[in-house]
Amino acid sequence: MKKFQDQTSDKGRFMIARNIIEISIDPEASFTLNISYQTRSNVLEKMKYYEQKFLEKEAFLISTDFFKDVSMEIHRLIMENHWIKFRKAMKNMNHDG
Repeated sequence: MKKFQDQTSDKGRFMIARNIIEISIDPEASFTLNISYQTRSNVLEKMKYYEQKFLEKEAFLISTDFFKDVSMEIHRLIMENHWIKFRKAMKNMNHDG
């Protein structure tokens, strides 16, 4: 995501976004992220628009916030499913010892 955000050209961001989607957002990806149907659908729908503009060689702007919802959802899932459990486990270890 950092590489995407640091990219200064829209075409460059598009190419990186396309790669990220192929690897981890597309439902058939080899490493599909566990994100909500709605978030996945939104990203894929937006990408279809950019893909069409790219193929037709039309100008387009792709915001550095393109993956904002995906990033927020991944962060929330990590916090809910891993970090909070980890902190509880650490507290329990400290109380047991």
